Amino acid sequence: MGNKRKKTNLALLEKNAGVAAALQRVFAKERAELSIVEEYGVDDITDAFAADLNNFQGALIGESEEMEEKIRLLRKLGCDVPVVALIDNKNSALSIALLNAGADDVMVKPVNAGEVIERIHAVIRRAHGHPTTSIEIGEITAYLDGRDPEIRGERVKLSHREHTIFTQLALRVGRVVAKETIYDAVYGMRDTQPFDKVVDVYICKLRKKLASYTDGASYIETVYGRGYKLEAPEEIALVRPAPSQTEAVAANF
Repeated sequence: MGNKRKKTNLALLEKNAGVAAALQRVFAKERAELSIVEEYGVDDITDAFAADLNNFQGALIGESEEMEEKIRLLRKLGCDVPVVALIDNKNSALSIALLNAGADDVMVKPVNAGEVIERIHAVIRRAHGHPTTSIEIGEITAYLDGRDPEIRGERVKLSHREHTIFTQLALRVGRVVAKETIYDAVYGMRDTQPFDKVVDVYICKLRKKLASYTDGASYIETVYGRGYKLEAPEEIALVRPAPSQTEAVAANF
């Protein structure tokens, strides 16, 4: 089997239960799990509501009254995940208003689930300064579209949590990532496990797995008191966009 994209976890804010159920089925075919919020209004959008959305990779918001106000309020309260507004009909004025309110994208229903997911991944990677879907970190090719990394052309099979942690580190390659950031990405803010030990365990597993493909090279550095950093060892230090398929073919001529 090929290197498939890991499951994408999205929140769906949709008041029409029928539409929500239909979208859930469509996105399931693209390995995306939609957590449905069927009933909500401006008064329901609290600090806790916005914080809860940050536990997802993105949020889809169906058309409704006060849609613009809801998006603006979510942003004001600290919701920083990609937000895609789903509108019923093409409406340039509404699209402009929603983008100005804080939406990252506006799409007209019915939507292609795969396209929505790729747009969300694009927002995430560009927010961290990565214009392409992959980067090379020494011998590691890190994919920012949900696929497992590859080392020397071989797929490194990661568990869902290992993959989530690796992605958090790869998005911020060369920079320290706090344990709290990693923990929230894996478990969400509502989990009450002792995050220090949980993160340490998964970092240890991930470090060993990468080392097993790189003859023992150490790619994950522990920055005591701050967190972890993914970086190529000095002897093979290289961080640059991975070549496109066209570039790779051209290099052989």
